[in-house]
Amino acid sequence: ERTRLTSLVAAADSARRTGSDDEAITALSEIVEHYPGTADAPNAALTLGRLHSEHGRHRAAAEAYRRALGLSPPPALAELAYERLVSELVTLGERTEAREVAASYRQLFGRGASARAIDELVEP
Repeated sequence: ERTRLTSLVAAADSARRTGSDDEAITALSEIVEHYPGTADAPNAALTLGRLHSEHGRHRAAAEAYRRALGLSPPPALAELAYERLVSELVTLGERTEAREVAASYRQLFGRGASARAIDELVEP
């Protein structure tokens, strides 16, 4: 199991470095799906979200950021996932949900590292 996870992480990293985003997305998706309890899963979900966003797949990106938050990421990664999720929701025109996610962020992190960026995203 650990060998497979290590191989997937290496494959995702290699694919990203060479611009093979579809291959990276496949490997990252497998990490998130099959190894959700590992330390690699939240970062894989965040990277998956970023790749989807870069390719204009904002709904898939939002889902990846939601998934990252559900994987109990460390606080710094959680803050980043909240910020990116709010951004994707705003891009999708889902401002009410973006404000709700921003409120959840504030409950957990107060004026944390992503607070200013999140506030700027949800303010009219």
